[in-house]
Amino acid sequence: MNLWENVRILRLKQNERVRQRMLQDPENAGLYKEYAEFLKRVGDGTEPTFDTIGHQVIKIPDNIVFDDKGKEDALEDFVNEVFLKGSNIAETCILTPKNAEMKKINQGH
Repeated sequence: MNLWENVRILRLKQNERVRQRMLQDPENAGLYKEYAEFLKRVGDGTEPTFDTIGHQVIKIPDNIVFDDKGKEDALEDFVNEVFLKGSNIAETCILTPKNAEMKKINQGH
């Protein structure tokens, strides 16, 4: 008996975490919906990419990127933006390109 004959592939149809946020914060539901659609396109491999220095990359939408320009203590402002706006810390994460950035965030706070 082949194990893979019994495996069924399930596809994400709705992002439950984003759906819950939309219900909790209906004023910003459009932004959450846009974010969920972006995540789905990335997961499905349909988000447009472009070549840079020999690698295919995806442009992250500006509205989900933290802008640290002109901030005196950008790291502290960033952590406050992510974790102190009434969000549940267990449901929040910070993605960094390298462990060194995450280590700096963890040591600073």
